Amino acid sequence: LDYIAFSPDNCVYFEVGDFASLRDISISFGSLEPAFASELFEYFVMLSADAVPDMVLRVTASAVHDGAHIALGGTPIKSAFPVPVLLRIGENKILIEVTSANRLTTRTYVVTAYVLMEQIVGTSLSMLAPSSGEMQPEFESEEYKYSVVVPFEIEEMQFRVASVLDDPVAVCLVTALEEELRALWVGPPRQVRSQMECYVTPSGHESEPLPVNVGFNLFEFKAVPEAGGVGSQSEVLYEILVFRSRDGGGPIAVEPSPPPIDQDSPPPPPSFPFPQPFPFLPPSTPSPPPSPPSPFPPDDML
Repeated sequence: LDYIAFSPDNCVYFEVGDFASLRDISISFGSLEPAFASELFEYFVMLSADAVPDMVLRVTASAVHDGAHIALGGTPIKSAFPVPVLLRIGENKILIEVTSANRLTTRTYVVTAYVLMEQIVGTSLSMLAPSSGEMQPEFESEEYKYSVVVPFEIEEMQFRVASVLDDPVAVCLVTALEEELRALWVGPPRQVRSQMECYVTPSGHESEPLPVNVGFNLFEFKAVPEAGGVGSQSEVLYEILVFRSRDGGGPIAVEPSPPPIDQDSPPPPPSFPFPQPFPFLPPSTPSPPPSPPSPFPPDDML
């Protein structure tokens, strides 16, 4: 028989015991699911953005063996010492590697932290741009009402839309009389509008062409989250009032708002439904009563 000379390089080593295990994982916000156990290696925690200041989660990993090496995301850390982890909206994978003192055994624990936006933010739009005209004011996610004036030649419009969470966006054309459109525009929001045509557009894409009538046209936009997804319990509604100019004319002139009333000045005189006389004449003095007729004939008859 051939024998191999003894050498540490020709040996197979086995470790017995928890030399590469964690005693505990604790986090500064939320709670791990399932509860921590050394023999379980995958955990999950659900967080909301408004509940985590500065989007920082502090993770503390404690090793069973004092000589074990711990690394969080590839960076060595101390056992039982809190380490800040910067989070982002959505899924965050936190990898904690534990290596035995002689570096023969390594185990990896995974904590998945999912951060949700506030519902009103989750259903907001990140882009809203018409194919024609200049939108006023400029788009901001926190601004919900806009207006656009287009020339008479524009018969159709498209809108490029995107939602914060990449959900599809419903682009709706409200069909009503011009007076009703004005009332919808300036009035309180309504839960149900029967005369609407809606088309779902993928986030980041341009909607299909929608007809634009002469005069006022009202378009509504809202993100359509998946059932049970972020923001499924609330929605943010954006509106664009489009005015298509009449042939050779512009939009209907709107009278300017009256100047603010100075609180220290006396109130203005009341207005009357009829015009006051003009010009104003000074008050006249009463005429003397007529003289009684003379009993004598006039001089030209003498």
